[in-house]
Amino acid sequence: MKPRSFSLFALPLLAFGQTLPPAPSGTDPVHNSPLTDTEFIWFTNPGHLSSTEGDYTRSTISQAELAAALVPADPAVRYANFKPRVGTVLPTDDPKTWNWDRADRAQMQDAYYQLLEPSWNQLPVWTNWVTGYTPDAAAAGGYRATFHKAGDAGGTDPAWRNSVYLHLNFARYLSFGANHVRYVTEDPKVLPWVQHAAYWMAGNDVVTHTPGSSSLFYSDLAYQGCFRSNLDDDYQTVNVSVWTYLVDPGNYYPGHRMSLLNDGATRVAVGSFQVDPVGLDPSWGHNALWIRDPLGAAPALERDPLKTVTVYPSPGYIPCPLLADASVCNPAFEVMFSVTFDGRNAILSDAMSKNLSVSVRRNGLEIPIKDARWSNQTFYFTVNLAWDDRQEPGTAGYYAQLDPSGFGDDQTYVVTYRGIQFATDNVLGPSIDQDPIAYSTRDFSYTFTLFNPEKVVQQYAVTRSKIVGISGRSNIGTGDDIEVAGFQITGSEPLRVALRAQGPGLASQGVKNPASSTQVRLFQIQADGSNPEIGSNRGWRKSPNWRLLQSCLLSPTADNEAALVATLPPGLYTAEVSDPTGVGGVGIAEIYSIDTVSQSQLSGISSRAVVGTGEQALVAGFIITSPMTVMIRAQGPSLEKQGVSNVVRATKLALVRISDMTTLATNSGWKSAAYQNDRFSTDLAGVAPGSADEAAVILHLEPGTYTATVEAADGVPGVGLVEVYQVPDAA
Repeated sequence: MKPRSFSLFALPLLAFGQTLPPAPSGTDPVHNSPLTDTEFIWFTNPGHLSSTEGDYTRSTISQAELAAALVPADPAVRYANFKPRVGTVLPTDDPKTWNWDRADRAQMQDAYYQLLEPSWNQLPVWTNWVTGYTPDAAAAGGYRATFHKAGDAGGTDPAWRNSVYLHLNFARYLSFGANHVRYVTEDPKVLPWVQHAAYWMAGNDVVTHTPGSSSLFYSDLAYQGCFRSNLDDDYQTVNVSVWTYLVDPGNYYPGHRMSLLNDGATRVAVGSFQVDPVGLDPSWGHNALWIRDPLGAAPALERDPLKTVTVYPSPGYIPCPLLADASVCNPAFEVMFSVTFDGRNAILSDAMSKNLSVSVRRNGLEIPIKDARWSNQTFYFTVNLAWDDRQEPGTAGYYAQLDPSGFGDDQTYVVTYRGIQFATDNVLGPSIDQDPIAYSTRDFSYTFTLFNPEKVVQQYAVTRSKIVGISGRSNIGTGDDIEVAGFQITGSEPLRVALRAQGPGLASQGVKNPASSTQVRLFQIQADGSNPEIGSNRGWRKSPNWRLLQSCLLSPTADNEAALVATLPPGLYTAEVSDPTGVGGVGIAEIYSIDTVSQSQLSGISSRAVVGTGEQALVAGFIITSPMTVMIRAQGPSLEKQGVSNVVRATKLALVRISDMTTLATNSGWKSAAYQNDRFSTDLAGVAPGSADEAAVILHLEPGTYTATVEAADGVPGVGLVEVYQVPDAA
């Protein structure tokens, strides 16, 4: 069915294999390797790196590549390929288009279910590997795998690998936010390393960064992969392949986490291999995850250390499954310091941090901290707070025993670090651990809240849009007896909106003859008249974003009422509301902006339906959040020029402020001199109603909720259209 046309116009509205040579013996990779604009040192395993070890890889990477991994600042570039959709974020999206608020519980809950939950327990598919199993009492499960042939590691399926990268990018989004994160993409040159590393570990049933050359299934590729990757022998579901590394159980010095969350890293590869020999648990396996860390890429990093800080857990709302084992979750504060082109850097030392103190408050109550130590691991300053009560004297890392009781849903933590000292002049001696000549002292504090994503908490969305939404009440049915709500989005970014169609639930509000069911269909209005359908809903609980609807207090009261969430780039749209049962009755079509991040605006709104009198009137409600001048038009006769039949012959309009039920304006002929209607003859002449029998008003409104009631002035029902637009203030 072709969508109904309606009139909207534009006004000036405010509206991301090969074996590497060993490092030269005795060479300091920092001070004795010149760096240029296009060549940096890439340290691939910072947890095992010292200033004299050769654990590094020379790689030629341009600043342009680092810049390309950032989110484009120009919205026209960032959203160039973004298409309107019913829904919010999708696993297939380019992460650079992600744009939700980490500090908003409802949006974090929605993002978790849309992006992570579908692949949370996804297992990899292996090829060309296992041909059988040999009993071996020393191996896990009493069996050792027999492989196809030495050096033929097969491969892990792309779908699983892509899901791992999705989860990794999600974690990076949480750490750095929508506009300051570098997303990772797969490095095909390194992929054979990690595939062979996982293959070798499974064949030998061992996890090590230094496989022996005489071991089974040894290859140079396997060595490189083991030596330079994060390694694990845990369950191989997607969530474990990322979030276990981030939780880093058992490690007081969270080197895995620093690797995954390094904002300078842009390339990644992951390999996995099934090790369970008898099918008792097909998810048990070995994993290698490689992240390329450009720790020497000074031009891409902030010189102020506290501008490159990484905290864990990330700030904002964190779904509890991301910290699955609370007893071994190590919250940490980490600073990565930039390196200047002459090889010198600003870095912390023991003497510099003697006055450091840490405090943690949970739900406003301070948590005691004891046995506090810190770790300065070359290019990182790490403060690590362990949540368990194990004692590991002498272990590197700054950790403290925190009482794990109370860890869980709706627990808010404020972590404050005081007395952080670092170099201010970037002048160091020949030793990397020598104190700088001068330093300054800084404090750092941040907040995170853990929550259960299975629980919906209702809250109003504080949108940036000045016109928050519109509701249109009328009789709805099928065919021509439907309500059409139109709206315009202006700006340069997609806007998230909610559409709701109430019907049977209206009976509880005292509405007589409510529609027995509702359906909503969303269309994009295009200049060529094609007007494609974007999506639809019939039963709001079938919406993939039903939790978000509930959280925003926009879920209908009846299950057979329609509602959906859509993310739409700037343009014109219509939503058709009907009663799919054909019975008909009173219904309400509503459109709301629920976007707290986008700068775009819901600027022009309209509602079209059959207009009568009394209970048959078309009632349009709208909400504005800033003072503005609006034009309200009630069209009837002029709709015939758009091909609409059976139009209402004359319209009358009444505007009411809901807060005190005051009638602010009435009109039954727009040529009245009242209000600001004289502007229809001056600066707004191009948008004057097309018939003298149509009502319209122009007036200034304060923030609030309003209703515009449109009736047939002569008592004869017909199709009418009510529109609300923000217009420029009078000169």
